[in-house]
Amino acid sequence: MELIENIKKIYKYLIISVISISFSLFYIYSKKMLFDFSEHKNIEFSIKQENKQFNFFGKKIFLEKEFFDFSINEDLITELIVSKSSQRPDSKIDKICFEFYCSSFSTPITVFENEKIYIKKEDNIFTRSLTPTNYWFVFNQNTNSRIKIDLFAEIENSEKKIINTTFYKNDSDFLIKDRKKTISVEFEEFNKAYWLDKDLFMQTLDFKVNREKERLVIGNSTIYIDSKDLLIFKNGSWKIANENENTTKYPIANIRKVENNSIYLEGFSINGIEKYNFVIPKKNDFFDSNKKNEELITSIKRRTRLHINIIINNQRFIIKEGDILIKEGDKFLVKRNNFDLH
Repeated sequence: MELIENIKKIYKYLIISVISISFSLFYIYSKKMLFDFSEHKNIEFSIKQENKQFNFFGKKIFLEKEFFDFSINEDLITELIVSKSSQRPDSKIDKICFEFYCSSFSTPITVFENEKIYIKKEDNIFTRSLTPTNYWFVFNQNTNSRIKIDLFAEIENSEKKIINTTFYKNDSDFLIKDRKKTISVEFEEFNKAYWLDKDLFMQTLDFKVNREKERLVIGNSTIYIDSKDLLIFKNGSWKIANENENTTKYPIANIRKVENNSIYLEGFSINGIEKYNFVIPKKNDFFDSNKKNEELITSIKRRTRLHINIIINNQRFIIKEGDILIKEGDKFLVKRNNFDLH
């Protein structure tokens, strides 16, 4: 009987111990938990009551006591520069494009709305990753002047797989693409280009197509362009795209705006990811009216050697090789394949 009583006591103590341990575990796991970003590939989490912090782009980010919630330090939010970006004018993608930049990036990043931008941890600092990781950004347009930014983290071995925090940035007018940017070779010519204003010689002739266009000197070529035209880099030089040209195969550029002393151009890589902004200055000589007159006379002398002045049925034409005369009724019309008179 004594043996049976001892067994009952042991069994009773075991039951009490199991119940105590169970309640203890329940109490611990029912508390708010924070996760640590360890050196392992996946995110680990541990049971802590105090705030936990880690570095993100070199800034401290604080993890709050609420279960799996975290917020971003205001310094980082201030440092991030975000801008709604232009797309290639010939793009068939209707998604909004954004650019963002902070000091930890070697170059600014271009991203479409809802596209995941993955980040990775190296030496306790987060940088962009070209392969999927446990952390990523997503950008969306909130209003015309505000951009919504979500930062996500994926947690394995937990019921709540993904956590996120949201913050907002005003759309910046700052041309962030010009910061720390290595320019592509084909766009380097724009850094040496200049603007010659409208063509005085053209304005004395009945060339309605070109006389109101701006003249840009790019490399060894003078190009007549307005806001409707698209420049393409084809066969080693920049030129105006033809009406039916498949421009998606080439780097392109177009006029963004014209001011008194400068023309602003936007350039786009073939894939549309790289965008460049250029300010083309007006050549200083052309502020002088005497210089303008000299340019007009020089242009007439040089270009009249390349063209023929003819009169047909009291109609005067200046034509060059490649032009075609077409008779419509009693009049002749000139069809020109290239309006550049240089």
